[in-house]
Amino acid sequence: MEIINYYKYLQEMEEWQAYYYYTSLHFRLRKIIRQANWNKTIITKFELSNNDIEIHKHRFDRLIDETKEIGEKWKELRYQYDEQRINKIITQLTKIRNYEHKTNSRKVQPK
Repeated sequence: MEIINYYKYLQEMEEWQAYYYYTSLHFRLRKIIRQANWNKTIITKFELSNNDIEIHKHRFDRLIDETKEIGEKWKELRYQYDEQRINKIITQLTKIRNYEHKTNSRKVQPK
């Protein structure tokens, strides 16, 4: 009977570890989304120079890589993994990275 209780204990510990690992990955993803939204808000208010655009692209390359890493770890974890959600977030980050969020009405018309 002791051995059965021991294995139940191990299984519960693995489930808790998976839950806490999933939670930490979820908070990392939320931090990435908050950072992306903040950057998107800032860059819509100003016209960026070429150097600023390059910095912006490198920043979002890093955020996209982190999101892909989180997706891979969630897939390995097999705990509430939603591939469509990760792909949607990566698509949105790519649009912001490529500076595609600007509308034609916001651009300064040449004189």
